[in-house]
Amino acid sequence: MINPLDYLVFARELLDEGKDSEIKIRTAISRAYYGVYLYAASKYVHFKGDSVFEEIVKNHSRFIKTLKTENDNLLNKIGNQIFDLKKDREKADYEIKKDITKSLAEKAYSQAQRIKDNIDSKFN
Repeated sequence: MINPLDYLVFARELLDEGKDSEIKIRTAISRAYYGVYLYAASKYVHFKGDSVFEEIVKNHSRFIKTLKTENDNLLNKIGNQIFDLKKDREKADYEIKKDITKSLAEKAYSQAQRIKDNIDSKFN
Protein backbone atom coordinates (compact mmCIF):
# COMPACT_ATOMS: atom_id res chain seq x y z
CA MET A 1 0.00 0.00 0.00
CA ILE A 2 1.29 3.44 -0.89
CA ASN A 3 1.56 6.26 1.60
CA PRO A 4 0.31 9.54 0.06
CA LEU A 5 3.48 11.26 1.26
CA ASP A 6 5.50 8.91 -0.97
CA TYR A 7 4.33 11.13 -3.83
CA LEU A 8 6.06 14.08 -2.16
CA VAL A 9 9.26 12.08 -1.80
CA PHE A 10 9.06 11.17 -5.49
CA ALA A 11 8.46 14.80 -6.46
CA ARG A 12 11.57 15.82 -4.52
CA GLU A 13 13.61 13.06 -6.20
CA LEU A 14 12.52 14.28 -9.63
CA LEU A 15 13.57 17.83 -8.80
CA ASP A 16 16.92 16.72 -7.35
CA GLU A 17 18.01 14.39 -10.18
CA GLY A 18 20.12 17.00 -11.92
CA LYS A 19 18.82 16.45 -15.46
CA ASP A 20 15.92 18.85 -15.57
CA SER A 21 13.56 17.79 -18.30
CA GLU A 22 10.23 19.51 -18.62
CA ILE A 23 8.38 16.21 -18.21
CA LYS A 24 10.12 15.61 -14.86
CA ILE A 25 9.33 19.15 -13.76
CA ARG A 26 5.67 18.77 -14.75
CA THR A 27 5.46 15.36 -13.09
CA ALA A 28 7.01 16.72 -9.88
CA ILE A 29 4.29 19.39 -9.66
CA SER A 30 1.58 16.82 -10.28
CA ARG A 31 2.94 14.36 -7.72
CA ALA A 32 3.37 17.10 -5.10
CA TYR A 33 -0.30 18.03 -5.55
CA TYR A 34 -1.58 14.46 -5.40
CA GLY A 35 0.59 13.70 -2.39
CA VAL A 36 -0.91 16.43 -0.23
CA TYR A 37 -4.39 16.05 -1.71
CA LEU A 38 -4.48 12.35 -0.81
CA TYR A 39 -2.83 13.04 2.55
CA ALA A 40 -5.44 15.68 3.38
CA ALA A 41 -8.22 13.41 2.18
CA SER A 42 -7.07 10.45 4.27
CA LYS A 43 -6.73 12.61 7.40
CA TYR A 44 -10.09 14.27 6.77
CA VAL A 45 -11.83 10.92 6.25
CA HIS A 46 -10.35 9.61 9.49
CA PHE A 47 -11.50 12.80 11.24
CA LYS A 48 -15.04 12.79 9.79
CA GLY A 49 -15.64 9.09 9.24
CA ASP A 50 -15.30 6.74 6.30
CA SER A 51 -18.73 7.59 4.86
CA VAL A 52 -17.51 10.94 3.53
CA PHE A 53 -14.90 9.35 1.26
CA GLU A 54 -17.18 8.28 -1.58
CA GLU A 55 -19.30 11.41 -1.35
CA ILE A 56 -16.64 14.10 -1.13
CA VAL A 57 -13.04 13.04 -1.31
CA LYS A 58 -12.98 11.40 -4.75
CA ASN A 59 -14.21 14.66 -6.27
CA HIS A 60 -11.31 17.09 -5.96
CA SER A 61 -13.32 20.28 -6.44
CA ARG A 62 -15.98 19.15 -3.99
CA PHE A 63 -13.43 18.15 -1.37
CA ILE A 64 -11.58 21.44 -1.68
CA LYS A 65 -14.86 23.37 -1.45
CA THR A 66 -15.79 21.34 1.64
CA LEU A 67 -12.51 22.28 3.33
CA LYS A 68 -12.91 25.93 2.37
CA THR A 69 -16.42 26.07 3.87
CA GLU A 70 -15.75 24.17 7.10
CA ASN A 71 -16.26 26.14 10.31
CA ASP A 72 -12.53 25.90 11.05
CA ASN A 73 -9.91 28.46 10.02
CA LEU A 74 -7.11 25.93 9.56
CA LEU A 75 -9.26 23.66 7.36
CA ASN A 76 -10.22 26.75 5.33
CA LYS A 77 -6.55 27.61 4.93
CA ILE A 78 -5.70 24.04 3.87
CA GLY A 79 -8.54 24.11 1.34
CA ASN A 80 -7.29 27.39 -0.12
CA GLN A 81 -3.71 26.13 -0.28
CA ILE A 82 -4.75 22.90 -2.02
CA PHE A 83 -6.87 24.93 -4.44
CA ASP A 84 -3.86 27.08 -5.36
CA LEU A 85 -1.63 24.03 -5.78
CA LYS A 86 -4.32 22.38 -7.92
CA LYS A 87 -4.09 25.32 -10.34
CA ASP A 88 -0.33 24.71 -10.68
CA ARG A 89 -0.98 21.00 -11.20
CA GLU A 90 -3.52 21.76 -13.92
CA LYS A 91 -1.02 24.04 -15.69
CA ALA A 92 1.60 21.29 -15.51
CA ASP A 93 -0.77 18.59 -16.74
CA TYR A 94 -2.81 20.41 -19.37
CA GLU A 95 -1.02 23.50 -20.67
CA ILE A 96 1.38 21.62 -22.92
CA LYS A 97 2.23 24.62 -25.11
CA LYS A 98 3.39 26.65 -22.12
CA ASP A 99 6.87 26.30 -20.63
CA ILE A 100 6.76 25.06 -17.06
CA THR A 101 9.90 26.02 -15.18
CA LYS A 102 11.79 24.36 -12.40
CA SER A 103 11.21 27.44 -10.25
CA LEU A 104 7.44 26.87 -10.53
CA ALA A 105 7.99 23.23 -9.54
CA GLU A 106 10.11 24.27 -6.55
CA LYS A 107 7.38 26.74 -5.55
CA ALA A 108 4.74 24.01 -5.87
CA TYR A 109 6.84 21.59 -3.83
CA SER A 110 7.36 24.19 -1.09
CA GLN A 111 3.62 24.87 -1.06
CA ALA A 112 2.97 21.13 -0.74
CA GLN A 113 5.29 21.00 2.26
CA ARG A 114 3.46 23.91 3.92
CA ILE A 115 0.13 22.17 3.29
CA LYS A 116 1.49 18.96 4.83
CA ASP A 117 2.64 20.91 7.88
CA ASN A 118 -0.82 22.46 8.26
CA ILE A 119 -2.48 19.07 7.88
CA ASP A 120 -0.18 17.70 10.58
CA SER A 121 -1.05 20.65 12.83
CA LYS A 122 -4.74 20.01 12.39
CA PHE A 123 -4.93 16.24 12.59
CA ASN A 124 -1.94 15.03 14.65
